[in-house]
Parts: sequence; C-alpha cells; structure tokens
Amino acid sequence: MLITVRNAALRLALICSGLLCLISFGFIYREYKFQNQLLALSHKLHIEKIELDIVNRELDATIKQQQLQEGLIEAQKLSSLGLLVAGVAHEMNTPIGGAVISVSNADMALNKLNEAMKQGLTKSTLESTTTSIGENLALAKINLNKTAVLVKSFKKMAIDRHNDEFIACDIEKIIEEILLSLNSRLKNSPIKVKTVFLLNKQVISLPGIISQVVENLVVNALNHAFDEKQEGVIEIKVEQATNNRVRLSVSDNGKGVDGEIKADIFEPFYTTARGKGNTGLGLYMVYQWVTQILKGDIKLHSEPQSDTYFKTQFIITLPDLKAKSHYD
Repeated sequence: MLITVRNAALRLALICSGLLCLISFGFIYREYKFQNQLLALSHKLHIEKIELDIVNRELDATIKQQQLQEGLIEAQKLSSLGLLVAGVAHEMNTPIGGAVISVSNADMALNKLNEAMKQGLTKSTLESTTTSIGENLALAKINLNKTAVLVKSFKKMAIDRHNDEFIACDIEKIIEEILLSLNSRLKNSPIKVKTVFLLNKQVISLPGIISQVVENLVVNALNHAFDEKQEGVIEIKVEQATNNRVRLSVSDNGKGVDGEIKADIFEPFYTTARGKGNTGLGLYMVYQWVTQILKGDIKLHSEPQSDTYFKTQFIITLPDLKAKSHYD
C-alpha cells in the first residue's frame, strides 16, 4: 500500500510538474513572441523615422529651392522692369534734351528782342526774332509730344503687366511698344528686328503677359543667338492659326540651338551663359507664362545645320477668346 501510495504521489507530482512546466513554457513563449513583436515594431519605427527624416529633408530642400526660385523669378521681373525703365529713360533723354535746347534758344532770342527794343527795334530784327522763337517753340513742342508718347507707352505697359484680367488687346501695338522700350539697345546693335503682322483683329488675352513673353524672347535672342558684333535678324510674326487661334513666332538667323540643349531649354536655372550673369529663368518664365497663364503652348524649332534662313524659331499658339475684328 505504501508503495502504491508513493507511486500515486509520484505520478501526481510528475503530472503537476509537467503542467507547471507547460504553463511556464507557455508564459515564456508568449513573452518571447511579445518581445519579438516589440523588437519588430521598434525596428519598423526606426526605419519609418529614417524615411520620415529623409522626406523632411527633401521637403525642406524643396521649400528652400521653391523660395529661392520665387525670389529669382521676382528678381527677374524686377530686372525686366528695370530694363524697361532704363530703355524708356534713355529714349526720353533725347526729346527732353532737344526741348530744353529749343526753349533755351527761344529764351535767348527773346532776350535779344528785349535788348533790341531798348536800342531801337527794326522790322527785320522783329521778324527774324519772332521766326526764331516760333521755330524753337515748335521744335520744343514736337520733342515734348515724343516724350508724352513714351511716358504714355511706359505707363500702359506697367499697368498691363499688373493686370490679371483677360481684356481685348491689339498684339501689334503691344509689340510696337516693346520695341520702343528696347530701342536704346537695338538702334546701335548689328541685330535688326523686323515685324510681320498678318492678323487684323483684336484678341481677348493678357497684354502685359504677352509683352513680357515677347520681351524675354527678343532679349534671349540678343544674348544667345549671335556672336559678338555679328549681324543678324530677329523676326516677330503674328498670324492666324487653325481653330481661330493666334500664332506668335520669334525667329532669328543666328547660331541655332543644339539638340542636347533643346531638351532642357525650358527647365529652371538652365543656361549656357551663366558666367555672363544669366540665371536661366528667362525661357522658364516664358514657358510658365504661355502654358499656365495664357493657356497656350510654345514649341522650339531649331536646326543649326539646315539651309533654312531662320535657324531658331519659338512658336507660340494662343487661344483666341472671342476674337474681335477691327472691321466689326
């Protein structure tokens, strides 16, 4: 009986020990799995933190680049406005100087007339003096009228460039005003600008943006298309396109644009003349103005090795919203 009881107790003890071992193993295994899950989550969080840091750095770099780009674009706009102001100021200098000289001559003639009246005025002196005063005042009036035209043109361009509403505009007049502001740079240059207008209607668009686009393309051609002191031609052409749209092209007979450059020419900060102070934003801004604001499209055609007269052509197609004929 004692042996039987002892064996039963031993079996019971073994069973209890086995159960305790199983329970302990279960707890240990569950703790092990939990620790593995914690380690996996910790590793995942660490990887996500690294990825998040990378994304934050890229986002920060993108924001800084965008701020820099916006700053450079604003600087480019101010530079364009400064160039416009300088051109108009230079053009105003000639007629204002002429008016000052004419008024001075008229004043001198008037002083001579006063002296002659004190000493005894003759008919011939009176006639020659009044003729001289009249001629000088007429010259002064002509020069002051030229100045008024320049001021009016500059004022209109400045207002148009800050106007974001689509209005009826005459592209021919817009281009003539731009060339007037660039005349100080063009008149002594071997590069000549000619215009061809085959459009007899006004279009609903943004005249200020069109003005900036044409100005940037002409200045780009002056800066890049020709070698120093090389003679050449820049043609600005406006004509009717299909589907009642308007085609505006700026072409030159300069060096042309190589294929590897054409692929990146509308990219921001891309320039082949950075050492000359260029930022690489001129054509990028043109592309953004045409595609995003004017809702048109722009293409570059250039074959430097071809026999065509114009080696480079920037062709802009603008939507013609409610085109209005001059003859309506």
